[in-house]
Amino acid sequence: MLYHRSNISASLNRKRKASLVKRAFAYFIFILFFISLVVLGLTKEEAKIKNIVVTGNVSVFTEDIMKFVNNEINTKYLWIIHTDNILLLRKSKIKSEIIENIKKISSVEILYRGLDGIEVIVKEREGKNLWCKGMPTETGECYFLDPDGFIFEEAPTFSSDNFAKYFGLITETDPIGQIYFKGNFGNISNLFESLDKMSFEPKYFIAKSEHEYEILV
Repeated sequence: MLYHRSNISASLNRKRKASLVKRAFAYFIFILFFISLVVLGLTKEEAKIKNIVVTGNVSVFTEDIMKFVNNEINTKYLWIIHTDNILLLRKSKIKSEIIENIKKISSVEILYRGLDGIEVIVKEREGKNLWCKGMPTETGECYFLDPDGFIFEEAPTFSSDNFAKYFGLITETDPIGQIYFKGNFGNISNLFESLDKMSFEPKYFIAKSEHEYEILV
């Protein structure tokens, strides 16, 4: 009697295992079919980004911006799926690459235009002041400062007499990407402009340290 029950129990266990294997196999086939459909949909010509427009740039070449856009959309997932797809587009990656590599650009926004297009909107930094190497008596290369004190571009020599000049603090050989008086440049430049409005005609701002500086007129 016990032997008979043991046979029944073993038979039931085999049937359960067989049922589980069949179910797992069916799930696997379904998942594989679903993934195949997704891959097919993402690689269809209709799903690709075909139109890319860059706006907002004035002095930065469109080609320089497009280089980073093209680098991103020409990468692949799983070696077969291009990221030139609206659903796979990594906007944050494109933004960070452009801002990190083109210092003249302060912000990037990417908008979808229809089902197959994007618009890359950039904002360029505005240079109202100059930071210069050396001292006023021996001025070296000068670089544009934005209103936050961010150094983003070397200034041409002919423009140096039309801007307020700032010296000191930064010792790097290549100052582009550095910030002059980080977090406090707005107050410094406002002081310089206030003196100019009061007809003191300031010419140079020389920082010996973050707490010691002088303005020459």
